Order: sequence, then C-alpha cells, then structure tokens
Amino acid sequence: MYRAPFLLLGVLSSALMMAQNDPAPPANGDGPCILATPVATWTTLGVSEDQLERIRSIQAHCHADCQPANGLRTRDPELTGAVVRKYEEEVEAILGKERTAKWREWCKERPARM
Repeated sequence: MYRAPFLLLGVLSSALMMAQNDPAPPANGDGPCILATPVATWTTLGVSEDQLERIRSIQAHCHADCQPANGLRTRDPELTGAVVRKYEEEVEAILGKERTAKWREWCKERPARM
C-alpha cells in the first residue's frame, strides 16, 4: 500500500534527472571546453536562438559521448579527443571562423580553468 507512492516518486525523480538538457560544466575546468561553455558565453558570441538550440544539442550529445559512463571507468584519451574534435567541428560550422576564434580564446581563459 505504501510502496506505490515511493515507487512513483522514484520514477518521476529519475525521469526529471534524465530530462535535463543542459549539461553542467565541469567545476574545476577539466574536460572539454565545449561542455564547459555556458549559454551566456554563446549569447555573448552573438548566436541566434536557432544556433543556440543546435549548439546545446551538440553539447548534450558530446556530454553523453565524451565523458566516462561513471566515475570508475575511464575512456581512451585518444579516442575521446577524436570524439570531442568531431563535436567541436560541428560547433565551428555553426559559429564561423570569427566567432570560433573568439570562442577558442574564451576556452583558453575560461573562468573555472586554473
């Protein structure tokens, strides 16, 4: 009798956690810059709403493909680097040369990076 509410709460909590579409940037500056770039930076670069939506989709896919599945496993750095480059190239195609250069500069100087 009391299991149903807890089961429902667990299912809804899981669904809400999976529905998050804005991956959190790494707090310590580790990881690919594509994942650490917040919406505010993309907006500062002058991307349109459509471009922002496409970039956020790329970030979500990269988050799934570029990060280890859990903290216990690691991925081959060479393979991960190739996957990250693939997603960065997709972002570059959206940004163009000038905005890509500005984004790369932001990546070098990003606030969380020490």
